[in-house]
Amino acid sequence: MRKLIVLLFVVCVHATIIQAQSWVKQNSNFNGVLTHIHFVNENLGFASGESGTILKTTDGGLTWSKKNTGDSTHLALVQFVNASIGYASGGFDSSNMNTTLIKTTDGGETWTSLSVEPDKCGGGMYFINADTGFYAYADVLFGNSFIAKTTNGGNTWTEVYDGDNDSNVWISHFFFVDAQNGYASANQGHLLKTTDGGNNWTVMHVGRRLWGSALWFFNADTGLVGGHPSGSNSGQSGVFRTNNGGNSWTEINTGNNMLFKFNFASRQIGYGLEVDQTGKGILVKTTNGGDSWSNDNIPSQQLRGVHFINPSRGYAVGDSGAIYAYGMPVGMGDYKLIESDLNIFPNPAHNYVQISSEKHNLSMVNVFDYTGRKVITHDIKKHGYSIDISMLPNGIYTYHVITVDNKIANGKILINH
Repeated sequence: MRKLIVLLFVVCVHATIIQAQSWVKQNSNFNGVLTHIHFVNENLGFASGESGTILKTTDGGLTWSKKNTGDSTHLALVQFVNASIGYASGGFDSSNMNTTLIKTTDGGETWTSLSVEPDKCGGGMYFINADTGFYAYADVLFGNSFIAKTTNGGNTWTEVYDGDNDSNVWISHFFFVDAQNGYASANQGHLLKTTDGGNNWTVMHVGRRLWGSALWFFNADTGLVGGHPSGSNSGQSGVFRTNNGGNSWTEINTGNNMLFKFNFASRQIGYGLEVDQTGKGILVKTTNGGDSWSNDNIPSQQLRGVHFINPSRGYAVGDSGAIYAYGMPVGMGDYKLIESDLNIFPNPAHNYVQISSEKHNLSMVNVFDYTGRKVITHDIKKHGYSIDISMLPNGIYTYHVITVDNKIANGKILINH
């Protein structure tokens, strides 16, 4: 293979081989428990976990960095409404009254604490947009939950639901199909519904006292709830489907353990977490809209969160800092991530960078900003090995370099004009 000129400054990119459409463990650089994961787009994603942990990726999960949240509690959920604004919440922790809720407005780089209801135990969290969101909390773990609503990005909160007659109801998940129609799921087979943007909630019942409350709606009428029957109704777990907005339900026996979380990549393809009483377990998959489920081929029994961007790209997180990625980032197609001898000069860069390789013929360079947005596409075959970066603001960028034989390498570059 033709050798290219070796430049003076060398940045070596180390990676492993990744085959498309398979589960591959990522290097999270974190050894603790991860409970939830959420991607804004194909490149920008976040994971939350114990000890106030937030991990961030801007290159589709190839590399992760830990952010300082200023919080030390268990972060059970993380959700970003756009590339800049995101929220993370505590909860599911019986050792302390954890209503932690933190917010970022700069893509997760810095976080501030929001006050909802002190000295309570936190539950589900969901934001419709940057301003309007919901948070569930209770006096004790698995106690009678309340729902608070904000319309100003979490600065102030108003109680919109004050519980019902069952003191054991615990609200763990919200799901809105649009700004007006939403649902909240709880244990004991309870389901709450709103048709006015969350100002009022109606209590509905699935028909079984389920332990666990996976929740997903395809539209205002059609949705799924999953769980494990408790008490006198114990037995096989079930997935329950409604086609009339929760007025009636049809049970679909799955034979699985408790289904605690759903995430659908399309109308037919979806994933669920089959978990034990500690909240960790394995991934199950449906290809027919939830009518049947089977174990997915992922090498971990200690998963706690799952998120799919589309049917061919998804992530799962769990104990010991585990992050698994399915498929390749959009724009990488069937490329393989390779060991690379890329030479990047200069780095830090000013107005131009040059790139070369002794081992590989290079074809294309894509550059992404901190939000995961592609800001440069440079065709090396047409325009050579010098890349104009003069129009980009100062900062750290991620690049993907594609070879002529459909391999890819990645790295970071600092631009400082």
